[in-house]
Amino acid sequence: MNQSIDIIEGVRDVRQTPCMARAAMSIAWPSFLSAAALTGLFFSSVDPNELIVFGQYIDIGRREAYGLGFMVFWGFSALASGMTYLLARPPKSDLLCGHSNDNS
Repeated sequence: MNQSIDIIEGVRDVRQTPCMARAAMSIAWPSFLSAAALTGLFFSSVDPNELIVFGQYIDIGRREAYGLGFMVFWGFSALASGMTYLLARPPKSDLLCGHSNDNS
C-alpha cells in the first residue's frame, strides 16, 4: 500500500524533524506553560519578600524571586513532562523518526 501525502510548498514536513528535537519540544513547551501558570498562582498568594527557606529569610528582590520561582517550577514541570513522555510514548518506529515505512 503506497500512500502519498501532498506537502504544501513553504511548509516544513514534520516527518523531517529529528526525533530528539520533537521530544524536547513536547517536554519543554507544556512545562513552560505550566511553570508560567504555577508562578502566577504561587506568587499571587505569597509575597517574595516574606519567603523563608531553611528558617532564613531570602534576601533577594522581587524580580529575582519571580525569576527563580519560575525556573524552579519549570524544572519540576519538565521532570513531570519528561516522565509522562517516557511512560506514554509509543514503541519506537521508523515513522516517528522521520523515515518512511514503505516495504513495497
